[in-house]
Amino acid sequence: MPEIHSSHVQLSEAHGLELPDYHPVSGLAVAGLVFGLLSAVAVLDPIGWLLPPVGILLSAVALWRIARSNPAMVGRKAALVGLALSVLLGAAAISRSATYNRLVRDEARAFGLAWFQLLAERQPQMAFQLTLEPGDRQPLDSDLWTVYRNSPERRKALKEYVDGPLVKTLLALGEKATVRYWGTEDFSGEEGSETLTQTFSVTYPDAGSTKTFFVDLVPRRPAILRSQGVNWVLARAEGGIRPSWMPEEVEADPAGRR
Repeated sequence: MPEIHSSHVQLSEAHGLELPDYHPVSGLAVAGLVFGLLSAVAVLDPIGWLLPPVGILLSAVALWRIARSNPAMVGRKAALVGLALSVLLGAAAISRSATYNRLVRDEARAFGLAWFQLLAERQPQMAFQLTLEPGDRQPLDSDLWTVYRNSPERRKALKEYVDGPLVKTLLALGEKATVRYWGTEDFSGEEGSETLTQTFSVTYPDAGSTKTFFVDLVPRRPAILRSQGVNWVLARAEGGIRPSWMPEEVEADPAGRR
């Protein structure tokens, strides 16, 4: 019978074995990074505007705690990235919003000036069309008078519109009036369906001098599928108003008051 030899492995005792130090992960740093990434939503939709400030706050607090932690915490890089993303995307959201609002104001101002110009050219039938919803409008061309002649209901609505004091005044002044945009008094609504209140001055010659009265136009952009053409509606026009910046002691010209 063969002889069986057994060998025994002897484990030597480890001396001076050092385990790596434990470094806790900063939960605030991780949260700051997550909110920094989510801050991209703020660039696309105003509903996300709270995300960048929250990301900045979380990342800043995380950096403050990491700098004073004992034992040292892990997450400084994540907090820095979260802070940078929150700041950059937050600034981009503010810039985009400011640019968009300026473009909306400019578009509404151009719409208002076009309405004044149609009345100055004594085209009330076209100016009236701008008070209707885009889907209810007729083409602004030479055939528009035919539409009114063939429709007693539309003809009546146009007559009532022309008989309004403000429209009647502007038609009487015609090209003698000088219209200037003064500013936007109010801006409301969601993106794509805004309503503005814009103030215009109307200056005209009178007995060797000039007089001025102010008009508030309220253009509204319906929340509808956009099509080519004018997508604003003149919801209201009020003459003889007193602008908010006008001192009380200055008497406003009542011309055009409705």
